[in-house]
Amino acid sequence: MIKLIKTLSTIVVLFVFILAFNNSYADTNKKTAEYTIIIYLNGCDLENGIDLTTGEYNKEATNALNAIISTHFNDSKINIIAVTGGTNKWVLPSPRISTAHCQAWRIYGEREASMELLGNTDPSMKMMDKNTLTAYVQNIIKDFPAKKYVLIFWDHGAGPIGGYGSDQLDDGKSLSISDIADALKTALKGEKIDMVIFACCLMGNFETAYKLKDYANYMIGSEEIEYGDAFEKTLKSLNENPSMHPTQFGKYFIDWNFENYDGRPYTYSLIDLSKIGDIRSNWDLMIQKIEEQMKTKGKKGADAYRNLAIARAFSESYNEQDRASHGTTDMYDLADLISEKCKIDTTSLKKSIKDTVVYNKKCNYRPYSNGLSIFFVDKKLDKNLSLNDNLQKYAPSCFSKHYYDFITSYYNKLFIQNPTNLIGDIALANKYIIDLNPKSYPPHYFIKVDQQDIELVNQIYFLIGKFEGKGKNRYFVPLSIDPDIDFDLESGDITLAVTGKQYCIGGEPVPIYWDNDVNKGKNNGTNFDYKPLGYFAVKYKGNTVFLVVKENSNEKDPTKSNAQIIGIWDSKEDNGKVIPHLSWLGTPPKRGDKINLLYNMGGKYMPGPEVTLDSLTISKSCLPNGEYSGIFYLEDVVGRKVWSAYKSFNIKSSLEIKDSQSAENDEDNMPDEANLDYIF
Repeated sequence: MIKLIKTLSTIVVLFVFILAFNNSYADTNKKTAEYTIIIYLNGCDLENGIDLTTGEYNKEATNALNAIISTHFNDSKINIIAVTGGTNKWVLPSPRISTAHCQAWRIYGEREASMELLGNTDPSMKMMDKNTLTAYVQNIIKDFPAKKYVLIFWDHGAGPIGGYGSDQLDDGKSLSISDIADALKTALKGEKIDMVIFACCLMGNFETAYKLKDYANYMIGSEEIEYGDAFEKTLKSLNENPSMHPTQFGKYFIDWNFENYDGRPYTYSLIDLSKIGDIRSNWDLMIQKIEEQMKTKGKKGADAYRNLAIARAFSESYNEQDRASHGTTDMYDLADLISEKCKIDTTSLKKSIKDTVVYNKKCNYRPYSNGLSIFFVDKKLDKNLSLNDNLQKYAPSCFSKHYYDFITSYYNKLFIQNPTNLIGDIALANKYIIDLNPKSYPPHYFIKVDQQDIELVNQIYFLIGKFEGKGKNRYFVPLSIDPDIDFDLESGDITLAVTGKQYCIGGEPVPIYWDNDVNKGKNNGTNFDYKPLGYFAVKYKGNTVFLVVKENSNEKDPTKSNAQIIGIWDSKEDNGKVIPHLSWLGTPPKRGDKINLLYNMGGKYMPGPEVTLDSLTISKSCLPNGEYSGIFYLEDVVGRKVWSAYKSFNIKSSLEIKDSQSAENDEDNMPDEANLDYIF
């Protein structure tokens, strides 16, 4: 029996944690196995969320347990203990897992009873209480001795700011990475376990690795969103060679998870925590050199801010659809771009990162992922950071006061104060859209960026839509978003062949929001670092959701590209806007299902036509006949928006697009940016 003491103000509350191990396997417990694997399994909505397409529970935690149970492994060589909690409903029919208590279960690979209860905590002890984690780790290591120990955290992850997990039984509370470090410090008493694995999103970051360096030899985490866990195949590989080194076990875990990759963003890396200190030393040195540049008076000091903002904007970033709460970027890629833009030697830093990342696997959508991310303020954090909320949350997780002070100062000067004084603005040398091919099909629409501002351009889209409402309530409603734009990085020329063919379902246009970063010399000099993942809003079975698509692009003829619907994101409200909620990727709709397309007007989604999904593949076809307006949208490296003038045109057939008669330079064609801000 362990007594845990918490102090709340002047009240001391005693919690009793009981692990009443069954005598039937007490002798077995004292034998030293090759591995003891502890799975901290917090079920939350991954277990009991409802899949809109199937109408069934997600039951991802149940699936993880069933995968382990179905693996026939050697019980004398491998101990597997699952700690369960954090959800108000478990779907697993047998054995019945409690929602009132956190529980420890031994999973067997050979004996008939595949899961057996070891013990409960007091109901007042929750999964996201660091004392609960301490008690379980301490007791399991004591009662299940092994040559090697692995601790797996399973649930949501939210990076260095949000930490690990979300407990439905404790108001959605999470464990910060400082909480995890404190728990392991108390449980291990100066010893180290062999490996910590985060089978959750966004936890492959430097801050987490640095906090855990004194409590584990290795760590596995994903820089990006993570889908699935591949427990069954990993355990089968371990069972074939139970004495394998933890790094080999880690590589199997990563490789088998990568087999689940189906076109979504994916990264996983194995980190040698004994070398993590070298990265910190080199990172601090780089930041010190940047600060010295920023302190220079005049243009050189301002250029230091400009160059760093450019480097950060184009470094590999993660959870692109919801970066307002995470803000992580790949350390190596950012260091590489800082070397190029800020003229600071980062060779030692990059080498230390490569030496620390033992093994790294990534999908082709994340080509510049090198195994460790770090929090670094970027343009997408502007709204949430206006109250310094996330910066305050970051403080306990940050690895040094020096870096925290730097990030805070950098943000305040670049985002709170006027960024124009430091980095300038994007100026359009030609803001009125010109047709460079007026006498034949297709028209080539053209605008131009001032040459001195080319490097500030981060994203470009061409929006095709119609106007709704009048006066101050007149809004541009985007019906289609075209990212297939040519941007000349030498001249600043922006051109687009407007064929009229866009993604449509049942002849109705679909406004797919893509991530479309302008490329600054990456990908062998191409203009865009294009991530072919997107989403669009629909009403499906009475719910506002976002259908997620991946594009199969045809570079020779973009009109022949198609987009495959791969899943569903739920929606949530953020600052009055409805945005994707990335808790899990639900099952895609079925062929024959009906959906209502939704179009964004003034930040609210207005209902569009009902269409039937004859296929989960969306092709490009000509927009319906009628008059449309088009506008170029540009975003700079700190998130400021620039719009061209509107261009009105008529679509009369798939081979005829004609400009309307409105004057090219009519000031009435200039957008009211207040009525466009909601679009991106």
